[in-house]
Parts: sequence; C-alpha cells; structure tokens
Amino acid sequence: MIKWAGPNLNTIVLYILDDGVPQDMIQALQTYCTAFYTNCKIEIKRAGDRLSEGQKLPADFYATNKIKMRDDNNDL
Repeated sequence: MIKWAGPNLNTIVLYILDDGVPQDMIQALQTYCTAFYTNCKIEIKRAGDRLSEGQKLPADFYATNKIKMRDDNNDL
C-alpha cells in the first residue's frame, strides 16, 4: 500500500498540455499509472478543463506560461 495515499489523497491527475499527444498514448499512460498506483484514481485533464473551483487549465498552456517551443535539439 502507498503510505501517502488516503481517502483525501488518492487521485493522480495527468495534465495533457498539447493537443498533439495521440489518444492511444494517453490511454496507455493512464493504464500504466492505474497498474502502478493501484490504490489511486487516475484522471486526465486537458487544456481548458476545469481544475478546481474557479480555476481552469489554460487553453494554450505554453503561451500563457511563456514556454518556448523547440522543433529540434539545435535550439539548445
């Protein structure tokens, strides 16, 4: 049993920040997490989804947080 899991701490939320992530990869990650963290509920949240009361994950997470994208390793 996971010592930190309890009635109020038993959910792991996976935030999908990019629409380019294939659905089968998201499903595989959720399945893996469900198998590994057996006592936890695994939730998937996407850009624009409500996080909690009054909070939403930004529709464009990268722009909102001024994260630069890079197409290849030459931009290091």
